[in-house]
Amino acid sequence: MTIVFNEEAADSLITTARAADTELRNEGVLRRGAVETAVQDFSGGYARLFTTASSFESEDRGKLAGILDDLANQVEEAQRKAAEETDRHKKLADWRVRDEEREQRRPHRHDRCGDRQLLRPQTLRNARCPTHHLGNVLRAATHTDLGRLLE
Repeated sequence: MTIVFNEEAADSLITTARAADTELRNEGVLRRGAVETAVQDFSGGYARLFTTASSFESEDRGKLAGILDDLANQVEEAQRKAAEETDRHKKLADWRVRDEEREQRRPHRHDRCGDRQLLRPQTLRNARCPTHHLGNVLRAATHTDLGRLLE
């Protein structure tokens, strides 16, 4: 199954994610100033609640900005891998063309061997079944003169 990678959609996603990341980070300075100004004229339980909510919003905004930056990085990595894969497919197709050209240039030879069945060589000697018998040799008399050997 082939998955088509849309380069334009990836570029658009990267641009949008980076722009949103930058906007969220820049907005943090303005929002912090607005919260500090508002808290000056605010007191009591609602002031603490407002400050706590603003703190959570600031943390969430930072996390979201980081996630958007990670998303842009991952899409860039996917773009790079898609380009590598496209290049690999192109090189494979080129190699197959060259291989087909080599096959066409190669002379076709008739296989003189015919069916290439493996032939097992015939066993000449089996270690368990010796081919000669020593029975007659052991019963035979020697022609040695013992007297001459002892001199």
